[in-house]
Amino acid sequence: VPVTSAAVVDYLGNSANGHRCGDFPWGRSDLESPGLYSWWVDDMGAAAMTRGLGQSVAPGLVYAGLAGATSAGRTSVSSTLRSRIAGNHLRGGIHGSTWRKSLTAVLLDQLDLDVTPGDLAPSSQADLTDWMRSHLRLAVLPIADSSAVGAAEDALLERLDPPLNLDGMGETSVRASLRGLRRELPRKRSGR
Repeated sequence: VPVTSAAVVDYLGNSANGHRCGDFPWGRSDLESPGLYSWWVDDMGAAAMTRGLGQSVAPGLVYAGLAGATSAGRTSVSSTLRSRIAGNHLRGGIHGSTWRKSLTAVLLDQLDLDVTPGDLAPSSQADLTDWMRSHLRLAVLPIADSSAVGAAEDALLERLDPPLNLDGMGETSVRASLRGLRRELPRKRSGR
């Protein structure tokens, strides 16, 4: 896929390009590169998000992000699609993934997640990952030029406006609720 704003939006905004995240990396060998990704939730997952947020979340695209973007002053790529998604989003702690932190905030009570100071307890990390594997799909788009990734993400977020992206996004009732739930996380401890 050429790296034009329209091509990025068309590809990552199409649910047909999403695959079960539980099967990531799907045998692909092109994910050791920078790029973009979009997360899609199924009907049951959207219903759980709606309950957790107290705001309606429709099935479909809910979050998008990047891996390995560089700027003019930085020439080395610190993460790849594979390392970011597998290491941070599917297996990392909430301190290394804003996506996992948001999901934790939204699903905290429904999954009875145990927040210890600074992160989830190991069993709750596993529960969150299991939920993700059951209810989320993922689309990825490698982009060879790491200096183009940031601008491509900006275009993607502006055009598709995923409801659970926060940074630099316009305020909505869903985002306001999510921000509030995320702020409460540090105060919730084991044995609530």
